[in-house]
Amino acid sequence: MLDGLATHTSRNLDVSLAILLRESQNQGPRDVLSTRISNFKKSDVMSKYFVPVADQGSRNLFSGVDIRTAAGEQMMISVVELQPHAIVPWHDHPHEQMGILISGQLLFEIGDEKLTLQAGDCWRIPGGVPHTCQAGEESVRAIDIFSPVREDYL
Repeated sequence: MLDGLATHTSRNLDVSLAILLRESQNQGPRDVLSTRISNFKKSDVMSKYFVPVADQGSRNLFSGVDIRTAAGEQMMISVVELQPHAIVPWHDHPHEQMGILISGQLLFEIGDEKLTLQAGDCWRIPGGVPHTCQAGEESVRAIDIFSPVREDYL
């Protein structure tokens, strides 16, 4: 999958350079380059190694719960933002999940265990184990890692 992306990206870059060279014959090279740079967006050229914010998946999961995602071939990372008191309802999925709380407090229930997490605390959830969480008084930011990739989050 990534080899195909690299080939596609390389081909697009070659075409773009050829167009730039052709246009520079009609205008000054500096004029063409400045026009091209001003029209360039981060997502115009995909990297096989980096995923700028503009290329990350983004969606609202529940009221007050938003995520940004990036996926590789076998795993996915998700930046999760919860508004104060937002709730992720009880659910389970076949994916293994690990995470770390970056900021805020999070009341987390996994299976039959319940704990209020602070920034820096981590969790690990085997596939198929029910879990829920609720943000505390402040907004929460967390990082989740899933394996395999959650196709429903792409």
